Amino acid sequence: MLSTDTPYQDLGPDLFSNRISHETRRRRLLTQLDALGYEVTLTPRTEAASGAF
Repeated sequence: MLSTDTPYQDLGPDLFSNRISHETRRRRLLTQLDALGYEVTLTPRTEAASGAF
């Protein structure tokens, strides 16, 4: 900004969560839950339930 004389542009709060793939994020979250002592089993949602969020 100082060297190029351009104004600051906020890239948004979800910049890093959108840059990684869905699979990478899933694995990272599972690893974090495991580190907290949880055993997690994932079951894919059906199409009707996926519109809830």
